[in-house]
Amino acid sequence: MFSLILFVFNLRPDSHNSYLLPLIQKLHLSDMTIMEQSNNTQLKKLRMGSPRILILTPTAELADQIHTVCSSLSRELSSSASTTSWTFNPFVTTATGSHSTNIRDQIRMLQTSPVDVLISTPGRLATILRTKNSGLDLGHVQSLVLDEVDFLLVDETFGPQLRTVGVAVNQGGGGGGEDGSSNNSKNGGNGPQFIFVTATLPEDVLESIQSEFPNVTQLRGPGLHRTSPSVHQSLIDVSVPASSNRDQRACFDIKIREMFKALRSRRCNKTLIFCNTVETCRNVENALKRKDKRRRRNKVWAYHNALSPEVRLKNLHSFSTAGGGEGGAYGNDDGDDGLECILVCTDRAARGIDFDASPIDHVLLFDFPKDPAEYVRRVGRTARAGRAGASTVLAYGWQLPIARKIMGLSGGGKGGKDDKGKKSAKLDAFTMMKSSDGWD
Repeated sequence: MFSLILFVFNLRPDSHNSYLLPLIQKLHLSDMTIMEQSNNTQLKKLRMGSPRILILTPTAELADQIHTVCSSLSRELSSSASTTSWTFNPFVTTATGSHSTNIRDQIRMLQTSPVDVLISTPGRLATILRTKNSGLDLGHVQSLVLDEVDFLLVDETFGPQLRTVGVAVNQGGGGGGEDGSSNNSKNGGNGPQFIFVTATLPEDVLESIQSEFPNVTQLRGPGLHRTSPSVHQSLIDVSVPASSNRDQRACFDIKIREMFKALRSRRCNKTLIFCNTVETCRNVENALKRKDKRRRRNKVWAYHNALSPEVRLKNLHSFSTAGGGEGGAYGNDDGDDGLECILVCTDRAARGIDFDASPIDHVLLFDFPKDPAEYVRRVGRTARAGRAGASTVLAYGWQLPIARKIMGLSGGGKGGKDDKGKKSAKLDAFTMMKSSDGWD
């Protein structure tokens, strides 16, 4: 037997704590029971390569962010007298990201280090499980979390990897016990608790979960599928004459022209520009740099999947630490006073990247998102933690009525109002596309 909780909440800075804190409390109570019945040596041996909480994310960036939150919680617990010096060890295994290492090194650390919370991507974890003598045992997993479950279930590449992990959890990890038998008894006869986490819940994903897990418990936070009421939204019509509909250059040129107008009218410290494809990212980045060859108005970086992990991390760090003359670890110390910092990115930056330490002032959607859910995620990068923010959306033709409805700019939508009477956009029921066409 197992239980499943579908945890749906809007984007906010403390979103990971919403499910991490109860799981850590549950882990603490479990460890206290073991310590009362045995000793610390037995508990330490139990934790070697055998996590009790497993968190899977679609990207290494999100895994790194969750690891940062877990590490912070662990430090706070270790300094708290009320926990009788109890703490937990988070560990992240990804192929890229700030904590990435050689897979052999990761396996070695899993075998020799206590691991209470394992954070990984499905691909890297499946590879470790298929590695002979990896020593990773998932038979003690109490809670399995799928963060960004909407993305994990829609992207078909994650399917085989998730099945590999699921088999390992149900059968007790890589290869089962020493005698090859199932290790389900390690959880006291009870199956693990599955927790699916998402900030957007497409109808087809919900139907898929409910058909597979009819007894799923749904926990929905306030403001689901809504943009923050403190976001100032602007919609710009970039339609071209009917005679130029098939002229891609003309369509691109008018969008570039309106983009520059929007940037000039809303000068700010940090701006994200979202594009649907890597090719468009490159074209927009080149246009920005050609317009300001001497770098007197802005600094521009790119963030998409065509860049190597090292370059992505460097660009992200430079963008986050730039502004106000702050120097960075990558030599970004040449003074950025008065320069607008712009990151041209795909939806990769809308999932799992924490900009709260360096707030985003303006989000510009150069391309209208192919999935309505991504509008909420893109715009959700600004106006966080009670701050004000702005979004500019470039749309044309058939996109305009959809954009108005999503943004709550038409009377027919389901836009709500905050206590000041300001309308906040809310998505109707929607589905996500099944192919990866145009995704990063």
